[in-house]
Amino acid sequence: VVLSDYRLPDGTGLDLLESIKTRGMPVPVVLVTRSGDAEAAVRLLKAGAANYVAKRADYLVTLPGVIEDAFRWFESTAELRRRATRLLYIESDANDVELTRRALHEHGRHLQLDVAWRGGEGLERLRRVPYDLVLLDYRLPDRSGIEVLKTIREEGIRIPVVVVTGQGDEGTAVQAFKLGAADYVIKREGYLVKLPSTLEHVLAQRRLADEKDALVVLNGLAHQLAVVRDVDHLVGRVTRAAADLLRADRAVLWLLDGAALRAAGWAGVEESRARAVRLELDERARARALTDRRVILQDLVAAPGDVTALADLAGPTLAVSLGAAGRVIGILAVMNIRPREFWAEEGRLLTALADHAAVAIQNARLYQELSQRLDELHRTQEQLLQTEKIAAMGQLLAGVAHELNNPLSVVAGRAALLRCEIGDTPAGKHVDDLERAAERCARIVTNFLALARQRPPERQAFSLNQIVREAVELLSYQFRVDNVDIEFDL
Repeated sequence: VVLSDYRLPDGTGLDLLESIKTRGMPVPVVLVTRSGDAEAAVRLLKAGAANYVAKRADYLVTLPGVIEDAFRWFESTAELRRRATRLLYIESDANDVELTRRALHEHGRHLQLDVAWRGGEGLERLRRVPYDLVLLDYRLPDRSGIEVLKTIREEGIRIPVVVVTGQGDEGTAVQAFKLGAADYVIKREGYLVKLPSTLEHVLAQRRLADEKDALVVLNGLAHQLAVVRDVDHLVGRVTRAAADLLRADRAVLWLLDGAALRAAGWAGVEESRARAVRLELDERARARALTDRRVILQDLVAAPGDVTALADLAGPTLAVSLGAAGRVIGILAVMNIRPREFWAEEGRLLTALADHAAVAIQNARLYQELSQRLDELHRTQEQLLQTEKIAAMGQLLAGVAHELNNPLSVVAGRAALLRCEIGDTPAGKHVDDLERAAERCARIVTNFLALARQRPPERQAFSLNQIVREAVELLSYQFRVDNVDIEFDL
């Protein structure tokens, strides 16, 4: 870290900062200004200073924290300088475009400039191409830069815009800020030297703001996931959240089923294409997924055909493992159809989402398992209650059957006496019917008492024919009601 005063014997801190930037020295610069020198502080930050400190009474107390913050900010912007950043310059002046292209090229090859010569052309490109930043000139042939900026906001195109104005157009800059512009650059002498630092500063601020917004959303999402009890609904919420948080085109969540990983949730892709990709986890892959968290899907494909299915499903991909209780339970991946790589911060964000999802999925599974066991317990209790009712009914009917034996004995005895008195007279036929009916009632009562009586099971020889006849006897009334005739062939 370079710590410098703003006022130096041979120049200013701004001169020092521009010299460091011109030489491409990868070091953050913190400048100390006089108390109340606000204009100088703004110029320093726009020129690429990592931070500044005003010389107030307690500035030495806060200085260490300011230096640490500056270093962390510089580290966060280092990734911007390591990877390609796509800029769209909407400008009609070919000379300005060429000078800007040279300035960005000298600053670093990571800033790639595309040009749209008219406002309408620029809007059309923004609808199709995922640019990282827009550099917008105010004066365009077909419309003003303010009109272009207004259309960008109305259509919900989420991208930082830096407005370029002619010297003296500060009023236009104020209007641009009201419409959501991230910064503005006035075309005065030397502005191209400061332009790359201004663009990097805007990109870094946007990334920090995006991370903050994503963390707020993630925190709210974690509370929402904690109350979801249906696993299918839960994985759908997780995949949609992953695609939204990382602004990815697609997201798929695979859950472990034995040794295989099967697609359980998806967003931005058809179900058939998501399910066509089967992944497998051996012991080595599981251990690596638990420790590294980042996963390469191509290393987990189950069969050669899955390689083709995966290539058809995804372009640039970011995948992390879901772990619970020391084991992998799934893989969460986000994918882009467009050629946009994922940032390291996005990897950490996806990992945080995967951690929340793993806890929520385990809780939902435990809840469903507990619900199933409670349902089984309720069914068992209902069956037990029904059994107790049947047992009580059996005891009641057994008592009734026992009481019926007494009048049946009287009927059978009186029928026998009548048989002796009337002999073989015509009335004897009625006595025969009476005796058969009494015997039949007695058999039914005897069979019912035998059925209701609780005795320990025992092995013994028995006639199957007799069992059949007794069973039919118990059901004889229902057979007669249903007009069913039974014929024995035993």
